[in-house]
Amino acid sequence: MVTPAGITVDAQQMTTVPGVYACGDVTTGNQIAFAVAGGAMAAMQAANAIFYDTLPAGARSPDSA
Repeated sequence: MVTPAGITVDAQQMTTVPGVYACGDVTTGNQIAFAVAGGAMAAMQAANAIFYDTLPAGARSPDSA
């Protein structure tokens, strides 16, 4: 969802479209530290969404996916 404040994301930086992540100035934050942290979170969550099924069972977090 896009609002005047930016694109709405959840705690993992995922938008309301499953599998689409956003961060930085297009979301509600506009400070560089938040943009960098949001980018890192978005990248980690996107990688988790793509590669989670290939991880060994012991490497999977019980609250992931």
